[in-house]
Amino acid sequence: MMYYKSQEGIEKIRQANQLNGNDIRVGQVLKIPLP
Repeated sequence: MMYYKSQEGIEKIRQANQLNGNDIRVGQVLKIPLP
């Protein structure tokens, strides 16, 4: 959220990483798309 400055960034990160919820695994690498 700090990168996007709003809650809508969370959904962008979920979509980029094919995530459905808030659960991530230890060691999982997330893609952070450009705003």
